[in-house]
Amino acid sequence: MLMKIYFILLLSIIVAITACEDLSGNAIDVVAPSGAEQEVSPDSDAECTSTADCPEGTVCVDSVCGVIEKAETVLCEQNSDCASLGEGQVCIDGICGSLEEMYLPQTCDAACKVTRVLVKTSGGESYDYVPGKGSYTAAGALEWRLVRGPNHCAGEAKVPVQIVLRQYGNIISERYITLENETESEKLTHPGVSTLAFTLTAEEIDEECT
Repeated sequence: MLMKIYFILLLSIIVAITACEDLSGNAIDVVAPSGAEQEVSPDSDAECTSTADCPEGTVCVDSVCGVIEKAETVLCEQNSDCASLGEGQVCIDGICGSLEEMYLPQTCDAACKVTRVLVKTSGGESYDYVPGKGSYTAAGALEWRLVRGPNHCAGEAKVPVQIVLRQYGNIISERYITLENETESEKLTHPGVSTLAFTLTAEEIDEECT
């Protein structure tokens, strides 16, 4: 009986010593769950002043070449659908994103900005506007306003347009669409105005590049 107790105590001491050695001398690897999003770190040895300095498939971010991993696409109908994704996330052309990153990844030095847009509506009106200007239709049920986007590559301008739907003066929906040169927008509708099928076309987009 004493031998059995002695053997159990000896075994316990050996196990305790082994556990202490593992804790004090070895690092424990923590494995991320499968499917977890992985961030791609930039190559710290590849410095740059523009994307042209970087290897193919990478972009210049904060003076370092790296790969921007595209986030999972989240579809939306209005800005509120994107609120849970973080600050600045809005609905752009039916996909959640931010206006500041609408041109990423860039393939140039991104030195152009939109200065003027000639907009034609499906109602036959033409507006010669700068970013920040807009108008409305259906007695104010649908408002639209050109928004200044981030710098872009020459000839690749996309003009963000804020679309606001109102009912009895109250905002019921907000989202963004983008206009490209000489391309008609999707049909914009309103849940309370069944006859509304409004479109916008950027007939001219002027840009200033430096």
